[in-house]
Order: sequence, then structure tokens, then C-alpha cells
Amino acid sequence: MAKTGKIVSLLIILALVLVALPFPQANVAKANSCPSHVWVAPPPVGNDTTGDGTQAKPFATIQKGINTVCWNGTVHVAAGTYQQSLHIDESQNLLGAGAPMTIIEGDGGTVVTITSTPSSTNTISGFTITNGHLVYCMWHPAEEQVLHAGIKLPSLERLTQLFGIGYLYGGGIEIGDTHIVTINDCVIKDNEASYGGGIYNEGQLYMNRCTVSNNQARYDGGGIHNYYAGIYADSGRMWLTNCTISNN
Repeated sequence: MAKTGKIVSLLIILALVLVALPFPQANVAKANSCPSHVWVAPPPVGNDTTGDGTQAKPFATIQKGINTVCWNGTVHVAAGTYQQSLHIDESQNLLGAGAPMTIIEGDGGTVVTITSTPSSTNTISGFTITNGHLVYCMWHPAEEQVLHAGIKLPSLERLTQLFGIGYLYGGGIEIGDTHIVTINDCVIKDNEASYGGGIYNEGQLYMNRCTVSNNQARYDGGGIHNYYAGIYADSGRMWLTNCTISNN
């Protein structure tokens, strides 16, 4: 009994210590104090270190704006070229200064990935989204060029198929299950992936006045791959209005 009593006492002390420990408050702080509007501009005007996301002191990267703005908030992006890949995991909106002037170039992988909670809404307006590359190869068969020591090897992507590891989806934009995404006045071009070179959609996609061109897929959906996942009834749905899909 004495041994049991000591164990119980130790457990109580441990619980009190855990309660007293300071835990990160990032999410709580964001929920309590985050802005509904954030501004981004290319350097030297924008700066992620000294900027605070206001119009007077904008951030330099779009991802910093996404990480800072509130749920259902808007990130206002000034004209310029931003070489970065974006991950949106909440209901948020991106507003560019117009597709010809506001360019997001991928820096490896999908340019824009949207994995917010199911039934969340996201709006992306006024961007060119380009240079997303999600096909990793040791040997590029289209060019018949051997890149490693004169020995033809299957692409790393093909190896993932052989071993059941997975595929590479959405060179320009990847939309996860049931997410509701509206894309307005955007150009999605010159992206590449296994499936959905321009866009891979498992959610509900609304596109208005957009151009999807010169994208490539190694298998299906050079421009757009619209996929019904079968898990959610509303997945893989798409509505296009006054859009041009060409040369994919």
C-alpha cells in the first residue's frame, strides 16, 4: 500500500508540473489578435522581419500573409513576381493586382496547395500561377537524355508507382477533398505533374474568366484533372465560366 501511495503522489506531482508548464500560444494568439486584411509586396518594400502586414509595412512573402491573416481574411498581394510555393490550410482569400502583373512562380513542387478543412471556402483572384513542377525524373524520356552516368533509369516517379508509394498531383494548384475554391481572372500556365499539370481538383472548383494553358501531365489531365475521390459526395465537382483551356 505504501508503494502504491508513493506512485499516486508522484503522478499528482507530475500532473501539477505539466499544468504549470508554458505551452505555445500561437493558435490562441492568432485567434484573438489576427487581422482580417494583410498586405504583401516584393522587397525592398515588403519585409517579413520588419513588416507587420499593414499597407504601410507589408510582408515580403505571400505565405507570411497566409500564416498571419484571420480565418476568412484576405491577403492583398501587390504587383510583382513571387518565387515561392504556398500552402493554404484555412478559409482565406488571396487577391492579386491582376494576372499580368502578379506572378507566383513555384520554387519546387505544387505552386498552391489548398488543404483547409472540408467545406471551407477559398478565393484566389488576379494571379498568374506558373512553373510548378511535380514530376521528379532521373531520365527525361521526352528528350531521350540520360542524366546519370550513361545508364537509363526509370523516373523516381515511376518507382513510386512500382512500390505503391503514391503519385504527384497538381503542378499549378492542388485542391483537396471537398474544399470549395473559387478562382477568378487567373492564368495557370507552364506547370507539370503526374496528374493535373495545371490543376488537380478533388474539391468543388469554380473558375471564372481564367486561362489554363501550356501545362503538362505525365498521365492524365494536362490542364485540369477533376477527380471524384468517392469518400465525400461533393468531391471532384467543377464549374467553368468564360474560361479558356488550351494547348495542354
